[in-house]
Amino acid sequence: MARELKAVIAPEEKQLIEKIPTADLDAYENYLRGNYYLYRLGKEDLEKALEYFNCAIELDPGWAPPYSGVAVVYQGLMQMGFISPDEAMIEINKSLNQALELDPDFPGSHYTKAILSVWMEWDWEKGESEFLKALEINPNDVMSRIYYSHLLGILKRFGEASFHSQMAAELDPMNPLVLALSAMVDYMGYEVRVEQALEKSKKALEIDPGHYLASVAFESSSFLIGDYKNSIETFTKIRPEIDNETRQIILNVFRDKGYHTAIDSMLIYLEEYAKTNYIGNTDLGDYYNRAGDMEKAIECYIKAYKLHDPMTPYLVLPAYGFDKIKDDPRIISMVESMNLPITKSE
Repeated sequence: MARELKAVIAPEEKQLIEKIPTADLDAYENYLRGNYYLYRLGKEDLEKALEYFNCAIELDPGWAPPYSGVAVVYQGLMQMGFISPDEAMIEINKSLNQALELDPDFPGSHYTKAILSVWMEWDWEKGESEFLKALEINPNDVMSRIYYSHLLGILKRFGEASFHSQMAAELDPMNPLVLALSAMVDYMGYEVRVEQALEKSKKALEIDPGHYLASVAFESSSFLIGDYKNSIETFTKIRPEIDNETRQIILNVFRDKGYHTAIDSMLIYLEEYAKTNYIGNTDLGDYYNRAGDMEKAIECYIKAYKLHDPMTPYLVLPAYGFDKIKDDPRIISMVESMNLPITKSE
C-alpha cells in the first residue's frame, strides 16, 4: 500500500510494517481473543485472557506478544485487587523478560515495562521514559497513550493528562477500556468534568454492557455527581466478593437508611471476606473514606502502601477523597516517600 501511494516511510517504520507477527494463525487468533478479555478487566475476563495467551504461547513459543500479554494479565489481576502483589510479580517478571528477549522492539513490551514501573515500582521517571519509547515506536499506540495520561494525572500534570486522554479516545472511540480510562482522567483533577466522564462511561457500557472498568468509571462518576442510587447498585453488582443475597441486603439498607449506612454494611461484609481472601486495601480505604471513617481509611492506605498495592498512587487525587486526609502526618510522610506531589504540579 505504501509503495502504491508513493508514501515516504522511514527505514525503522518499514522494518516494523514488514515484520510478520506469527506464521501460526491459530496463535494469532488466540492472542486477539486474549486481548479482548484482557481489556475488559473483570476477574473472570482476566482468567480467560490468561488461558488464550498461554494457548498462543504453546502454538508459537517464539512470538513475543503473548508473553507480554501474560504479564499484563497479572498486572491487571493485581491492579484490580484480585490477587496480591507478591503472587503477581513472579509471573509478571518471568513473562516480561521472555517477551523482551524475543523482541526488544515490540512496543507492547515497553508499554508493559512502563505499566510495571508506574504501578508496581512507583518509578515515575522510568515509567514516563518507557511510555515515550513505546509512543516513539508507534505514536498511535492507544494503550500507551491512555495509561500515560493516568501517570500524568497521578503526577498532577492534569493539562497534559487531559491532552493524551482525549487523543487516545479520538484514536479509538469505540474501545470501552479507553473510554473508561479516559473518563477517569476527566474526574481526576481539581476541575472535575464529571458530566463528560459519565457520558464516556455510559458509551463504554453501551458498547460492552459487562465491561468491568467501564462499570467502575460509571460508579465513580455517579458517586461524584451525587447519584448514590446508581453508585451503590453498580458497586454491589461489580464487586466479585458480593453474592446476590448480600447485594440485596445492602440495597435494602440503602433504601431504608441511606448511602453511608449501606456502605457501612458493605464494609462489614468485605472485612469478614478479607479475613480469608485478598481484597485491595486501597479499595477498602476508599470505601471507609466515603463512609467518613478517616482513621480506618488511613489504616487501609498505610497497609496498601506497605504491600505496594498498585492502586496506592491514586489516593493523592481529589476524586479519591485526598482532601480529607492530606493533612494527616502519616499520609504526608507516605506521599513524600513515594515522591508524589501533594499539591497541583502545574
